[in-house]
Amino acid sequence: MIKGKYHTVIDEYRYDRQELVDLYYNELEQLVVQYAVKMGWGPEKRQAWTPGINAVDPTIAGKEYLTDFAPLKNIFDRFNIQDFHPDDMDILVYDQEYEFPPHVDFKQNAVIMIPILPDDGGQPIDYYHIPGQELEKYTKYRDLDKDKYLDYTYHYSTEFPTLSNGMVIHGVDKLPPEQTRVYLRIKILKEKYTDIVTKLEKGAFIND
Repeated sequence: MIKGKYHTVIDEYRYDRQELVDLYYNELEQLVVQYAVKMGWGPEKRQAWTPGINAVDPTIAGKEYLTDFAPLKNIFDRFNIQDFHPDDMDILVYDQEYEFPPHVDFKQNAVIMIPILPDDGGQPIDYYHIPGQELEKYTKYRDLDKDKYLDYTYHYSTEFPTLSNGMVIHGVDKLPPEQTRVYLRIKILKEKYTDIVTKLEKGAFIND
């Protein structure tokens, strides 16, 4: 593993990005819907209805989960995550000019992000630190002074999955007009970021 301050590159496992690109264009692209539609949420979930955030809905193709597609089932089986369920894995499709304001995640403690498109991984993630700030889940920092509080910027690996700590302030700038960003996301709900790092250190996170 290659450990950063708020992220860890899981270089114990090299994923096949081209296989995922082919799967997306051949079978999954036609299954993309608004994220809130995929989740079955009402209008109270405002962020999920913001234009530009979408997800692959496997039920459109008569599938129950993404893991009904063999390449995604192979990825699912490689990770030793407590109470890991197929619902904890999704493919997110962010349209051109979508942006994530700096925030702390709502539900997941950490995520594993696996870039599919664009080829270079697209817009990087920014991590922020506000000295003395007590962080809470589902908190947005829309007016955060980036020049003052940016800790560092990370460009996602397109060879290895990246574990990211959801319990720190992070965000992604507005996507360039020509960029659509397709990522496989694995949500970690029952364990903390540090728990997964410990498993990686012990060689107990990647299944053979």
